[in-house]
Amino acid sequence: MSVPIIVEQSNGHYVASVLGRKAICAQGTTRESAIAAVRAAFQVAIDGGEIIMIDEGRAGLLNLPYDQSYAESMREIEAEAYREREEEYRKRIAEIDHADGF
Repeated sequence: MSVPIIVEQSNGHYVASVLGRKAICAQGTTRESAIAAVRAAFQVAIDGGEIIMIDEGRAGLLNLPYDQSYAESMREIEAEAYREREEEYRKRIAEIDHADGF
């Protein structure tokens, strides 16, 4: 899961907070340490039930069932496209060679 965070520099240290949840924030002496600290604070909020994960219910590409016949069809289409491209390439090279007198 990706969560947008904001990192700001203030008075010689960095403050990182979860976008929309200023209460989930942390600071560090470097940008990286502030990000690591806010990750830990975010995990504490998840573990404490303050944030829960839900399934939005939309089926994305990763939720589609795998269909072997579809995959095989796509491989055949891909192979045909490569064959056609190679044939066109060879014809074009032959035309160029012919025009150059080869």
